[in-house]
Amino acid sequence: MRDPLKGKPLRKKAQKTLSKKPKASPKIQVWAREKPRRSDREFRAIFELSSVGMTERDAATGLRIRVNQRLCEMTGYSAKELLKEKGVTLTHPDDRERNREVRAVVLKGESDTWVIEKRYVRKNGEVIWVHVNGNLIRDSSGQPYRTVAVIQDITERKQAEERELKEHEETSLVNRILRLFVEHDGDELFDRALAVVQEGMASKHGVFGYITEPGHLFCPSLSKMLDECEIEGKCIHYPPEKWRGLWARAMTEKRSFYTNEAPPVPPGHPIIHNNLAVPILFQGGTIGLLNLANKEDGYSEEDRKMLDAIAARMAPVLYAWIHRKLRDDERKKAEEERNQLLRNIDEQRARLQAIIGSLPVGLWVADATGKMIFINDIARKIWGGTAPYTKNINEYNIYKAWWSETGECIAAEDMPLARAIRGETSIEVAVDF
Repeated sequence: MRDPLKGKPLRKKAQKTLSKKPKASPKIQVWAREKPRRSDREFRAIFELSSVGMTERDAATGLRIRVNQRLCEMTGYSAKELLKEKGVTLTHPDDRERNREVRAVVLKGESDTWVIEKRYVRKNGEVIWVHVNGNLIRDSSGQPYRTVAVIQDITERKQAEERELKEHEETSLVNRILRLFVEHDGDELFDRALAVVQEGMASKHGVFGYITEPGHLFCPSLSKMLDECEIEGKCIHYPPEKWRGLWARAMTEKRSFYTNEAPPVPPGHPIIHNNLAVPILFQGGTIGLLNLANKEDGYSEEDRKMLDAIAARMAPVLYAWIHRKLRDDERKKAEEERNQLLRNIDEQRARLQAIIGSLPVGLWVADATGKMIFINDIARKIWGGTAPYTKNINEYNIYKAWWSETGECIAAEDMPLARAIRGETSIEVAVDF
């Protein structure tokens, strides 16, 4: 068939028309070429200007390809140092195995993202905590291509959490100890309190003592350790002349010390591998001692600070306990002295009664009020029976008596014993009963 206007085959024209492809406008062509470049520039801008650390790694080798300035500031390394072929291992040695396990999960295809909190070791040796959010980028065939990680410094948060944890541990220990001061006393109190401290500080040996009189340290809790001690003169009481070693220095200088070097000890003394000595201070004075020894992995500055804090919180309660003990000791001493005095009086009374009982004359003994307190056997015979014990001078008229010379009845207040109570002396006065 031909075109009726031009006389040309229609089919051929159609074929020619369909074979033509539409051409993109110059603007679209430029946009298409610039899109990946613009995306890369935007990524670079975000990467470099980010307020958190960022790193890009080759998924196959794990080598860093790109790091931003914030990561350099965070770690103390330059970009050149971080991008070396062997690179710098930032992850703390104790966290590396866990870090490898997390990366392995991603590279196996089990997940394209990961989150981990771990420690970095900065160039100057300082340890910081970081929170890492990572993402795996795959190529067009779905194979791992790149990893991008966003790294945030969380050191302050971790330190705050650690302080909170330590405060909780410290408070828990102190509360257990303070409860013991309420529930127990004497040697058992110190034994139990020391056991709590040893448990909390992971120490095999320990001493918990207090000071009553100046310079005299008493260590009731030491009694158990003395079972292992074979030296002569072992005791739980240390006067000033017996103060020795790190604990003596701590109490004298009023500050805590620790050492992880084994001190010399006398033969028969348990071997000490390390030692932490903390004085218990109150109102500027040393009132007690916490001394720990033989922690398996040694003592640290953190251990010293923690035991310092425990000692400070124990101090007011220990001070009150010491003064209560002093009052109780004084009361017991006064009671013992009083009881001893009464025993002495009883003994003297018994001796006096024995002497009086052997006298060949009748004897009435009264106190200053006229109360009769002793009548010997001869007096009872003179009276002719059971001689009554009167309560005062007015009752002396129970004893009916007459003056031998006059035959006059003797009034109660004129009895020779009543006169003697008034300070008058009657010698060889004849009385008839």
